[in-house]
This record gives sequence, structure tokens and C-alpha cells, in this order.
Amino acid sequence: MNTPFTPPNSLAWAARAACQGQPLELFFSDSERNIREATRICGRCPVRAECFAEGMHAEDASRYGIYGGLTPDERAKLAARPAPRRGGRARVDNGHGDHRTYMKGCRCDDCRKAKAAYMATWRNSRLGDAAGADRAGHGKQSTYMNYGCRCQRCKAANAAAQRERRTRRRAEAEDSSE
Repeated sequence: MNTPFTPPNSLAWAARAACQGQPLELFFSDSERNIREATRICGRCPVRAECFAEGMHAEDASRYGIYGGLTPDERAKLAARPAPRRGGRARVDNGHGDHRTYMKGCRCDDCRKAKAAYMATWRNSRLGDAAGADRAGHGKQSTYMNYGCRCQRCKAANAAAQRERRTRRRAEAEDSSE
């Protein structure tokens, strides 16, 4: 009855498991005492995640035994739960030749052209939008750049921002040369 637990040879990670040398019936028993002891052993196991994954993968309708520190009922609840969504919207593969693929990091010619066309359309839609410039507010470099507003206040704000940038770059160049 005290047969040592020996996992199948194909599970290389099992050699590092904390359950090595423990009685098999400890992990495959309905006894509350055995279940507590098995979950305690699993709690300090370095390959608990691998064991849990193997248990979830190998099981069929008849769940039995402790895998990864979880009872059959606990694993059944996890299996019935829908997989969690990972951050935000579902991934969509737009394929090459789409500006969104360029934004994800592709730099092939088709994606570059699609991004350039998208930005030209976006820029043209903003440049002629006098109401948009009014909503954004005059006297800012962003209104000059994004909406193409060339009123006196926006021109002055753009010139001031460029002067500030040149001054900052000169100071950085002097600091790095010292």
C-alpha cells in the first residue's frame, strides 16, 4: 500500500518535484488527511505550475488526484471558467499594407506606404479644420502644427517653441562636450 510515486519518464520536470518518494495513495485518495498532506507538499514544490498544467492537459471527464496542489473539484472549477482576456481589445491581424501593422512594428514597404497614406489623410483632414483650431485654442505650437493655423498668435507660439528647443539643444551639446 505504500508504493512510492514514480511519474512517467516523459515528464522530465517531475524529477525535481517535491512529491518524489512520497506514497502514491497520498495524492490519489479521498481522505481529507491525505488531501491536506498532499496540498502541503505541493505548496513547497518547485515544479507546481508544470504539474498543474500536466494535470489539466491529461485529465478527461473523470478527474482524480492532486495535481499542482489542487483537488479535482478545484481544477474542475478552473476548467469551467472562461479564459481571462488579456488587456483591452482582442488582437486583430490586419496584415501587411495596413497602417496599424506599421504601428505594431512592421517596417516593410507596404506597411510604410500605408502609414504614410494614413498620415497624409489625417493631416489633410486636420489642416483645413478652422473650427478644430478654434476648439484646440490659438496661441499654441500644437495648433500651428496639428491644425495648420497661421494666425499671428499661433505663429508666435511656434517661433517661441523653436527658439526654446534650439537653446535647449545648444545647452545639451555644451554640457556633453565638457
